[in-house]
Amino acid sequence: MDWIRVSRTTDEAWVALGQGGGSFHFWTKYLPGVGSANANAHFFADLDGDGRADWIQISRTSNVVKLAFASLSGDFATWTMPAQQIGLSKAMSYFADVNGDGKADWITLSEYMMTANLSNGDGTFSAATSTSVWPAATCIFADVNGDKNQDAICSSEGPNKYVIYNFISKGDGTFKPQVRLGSYDGPVLMSDLNADGMADRISIVENGAAFFYWPTIPVQSPYPYPISLSAPSAPNLNYSSGIDYYFEDINGDGKPDLIIVDRANRNGFVGLNMLNNMYRITSIADPVHGTTTIEYKPVTDPSVYTSDTDGVYPLRDAIFPLPNPTARMPFVVSAVTSPDGKGGTLTTRYTYGGMKTDVLRNQNLGFRWMKATQVESGISTYTEFKQVWPYTGLVASTTTTGPSGSLLNQVINTYGCTDFVSTSGCTVTPGRRYFPFLSQSVVSAWDAKGIALPTTTITKKYDSFGNVTREVTSSSDGYSKTVDTEYMNDINKWWIGRPVRETVTNTSP
Repeated sequence: MDWIRVSRTTDEAWVALGQGGGSFHFWTKYLPGVGSANANAHFFADLDGDGRADWIQISRTSNVVKLAFASLSGDFATWTMPAQQIGLSKAMSYFADVNGDGKADWITLSEYMMTANLSNGDGTFSAATSTSVWPAATCIFADVNGDKNQDAICSSEGPNKYVIYNFISKGDGTFKPQVRLGSYDGPVLMSDLNADGMADRISIVENGAAFFYWPTIPVQSPYPYPISLSAPSAPNLNYSSGIDYYFEDINGDGKPDLIIVDRANRNGFVGLNMLNNMYRITSIADPVHGTTTIEYKPVTDPSVYTSDTDGVYPLRDAIFPLPNPTARMPFVVSAVTSPDGKGGTLTTRYTYGGMKTDVLRNQNLGFRWMKATQVESGISTYTEFKQVWPYTGLVASTTTTGPSGSLLNQVINTYGCTDFVSTSGCTVTPGRRYFPFLSQSVVSAWDAKGIALPTTTITKKYDSFGNVTREVTSSSDGYSKTVDTEYMNDINKWWIGRPVRETVTNTSP
């Protein structure tokens, strides 16, 4: 996370890049085209889907909007002006990804209309689409149903009450008709308190002494639950008396914690989120074989996750902590301990790395690699996965090493793809089906002294139904085995993949 500071009274700004661990580099002054915070609102959102927050400046008094894209160096490109010029005197502005393509869209809110301008990723926006709304004091954008599209949760302030209603995004810049959620004594915030991937509704009572939330499981619960915090928060603080409330993950456990800022008295209060995550299996009990325990850690923990830095759009390196506070923080299995059958236990520890996202396909490509280490023996297995469509998630290679790091076994896989129309490969065309398949595996092995054993190569061929019609296993010492299989594929009778004949041929040197 980086720190941007904009002067309230002068046309100046400073940028301090984060170093991790809560520290920042020295301030760098940024002058070109920056307007004061008193005259302009400043937004930071990823407009082009490259994982970096871009700078949007909107005038408070005139219809002037400027954009500046962030660079890898922490600088910003020259300001550009989109075709839509809508100042804050005309409508409120929000930036949220309402169509799930990884790029922040521009949403404006006037008295009776919410308008979405979808980002094209180049500083321009598509033609606006509008949705009728009740007069709203403010809106929050968060994914309340887990479909990766950010929805609108809006509030209108009535007599001693805040009336809350939401609009579910359809993913095309429009929203479903509003649904009234109820009225509350204090303002409503949104954050994924229980880390289930769906934003929860949070209500603060008028004296600030209690906080309640409505979990989304998977529909919004009608019953509130008290927020469990590690320590009492600032008591008797009225929301409207210069008190600000924030939910951010302070301790890296994947759950947002409560931050209270008392601006008038220059005080701050923190309460750590102590809600238990009910969606993780922590133990499996077997009355005969004993109990297996499972440990988890968030991917913000460097002991279990290492990120890559080579992502090129549309592939984006996963960023943790997540820039979107309502998004789910992934937890991974860090260790599994199971009975060894002799009264003791065996523990395997896991580490991961290189998670990426394809923002054009709105697809998480998963981890690039995973390493499993058996603690008692010291043997490790390192697995690399494909992150290129259509092979996403398939195993590229597996390497097993001994306690000293010596090679014991290695498997390298090669894949092919057919769309059953093109003569070779898979041509992306609407309406086609794609079949990625394992075409070859090369298996190498070494003994305990490091001496190489014969290499085995396995090749496979498939029919149009995905059945293996020929499998050839050949060894570097001259031995080979070929298995030819014939199948009955009768689509009228739903007989698919029924083997009717198999021929095995062995060859020796």
